[in-house]
Amino acid sequence: MDDAVVESGRAYCETSFPYLDRRHAATVEFDAITAPVLVIGAEQGRTVNRRIPRATARRYRDAHHVEIPGADHALFDEPFLDLTMTAIDGWMAKRAVFA
Repeated sequence: MDDAVVESGRAYCETSFPYLDRRHAATVEFDAITAPVLVIGAEQGRTVNRRIPRATARRYRDAHHVEIPGADHALFDEPFLDLTMTAIDGWMAKRAVFA
């Protein structure tokens, strides 16, 4: 899994430079999303400032923010994978996602 890519360069550009996104492909209608949302941030992330996931979670009607301690941007890679998956599993269990 060393060659896995979590996000595409196109998605990164669309969200990082919304003023260049003429098709508004990365536009989110926050009020239209009624499902629970889990936003995961990284305490030591340098690609995304740790304030961004918190601010993102506040924009959704029913969101929960989790910050993975000590993690950098690679939340779904070692050594942070177990912490990230535990946070996801805990959130899903609390929300009874598969009940």
